[in-house]
Amino acid sequence: MRGNFRLLSSLIISVAVCVLASSSNDALGDPADKLIWKRYTIGRSVANVELPSKPSQIDLPLSAEVKNAYSHLETYQMIHGTFVVHMSYGVLRGNSVNLDAAAEGALNQLLANCDEKNSKYSAWKGKIQGREARYFGGYARFQGQHLGFYACALSEGGKFWQVICTYMPTQDNERFAKKTINSIKFAK
Repeated sequence: MRGNFRLLSSLIISVAVCVLASSSNDALGDPADKLIWKRYTIGRSVANVELPSKPSQIDLPLSAEVKNAYSHLETYQMIHGTFVVHMSYGVLRGNSVNLDAAAEGALNQLLANCDEKNSKYSAWKGKIQGREARYFGGYARFQGQHLGFYACALSEGGKFWQVICTYMPTQDNERFAKKTINSIKFAK
């Protein structure tokens, strides 16, 4: 199961990195002071997050083996200029999520797509409303461009939630990433 979660994380990160690589620096979107942030539910789960625009559901090219590992899986993407958020909610069939391995796998996959020598990052543990959380954030170089990232993975039994922000490092985008990750909440 660990490998399936890492593959899912890898695909999400690869999509985010490709979106950012194709973005131009003049496509920054609205200025930060003009944005109206709203709270969006991550799929049909009890988790929600604040974003500057509405996310869209996306399909990832997953193998039959990976698809069959989940009884439920939803992935969403929100793009605002050079700030990209990918969110996933999944339920593994009959297994619990190894959160440390999942977060480590997601970080390793992100760094595998980047110039690891020029990467600076940190990872840490936390909790959100009693649920275990794993965070990682930092900077890397991808195809000669700087890339910022800030992410959180959470689990509860076989359920998992993942929110990954990738962005071209600007003051606004860094604030957007922190605001997004810090806004993760669960409905009661």
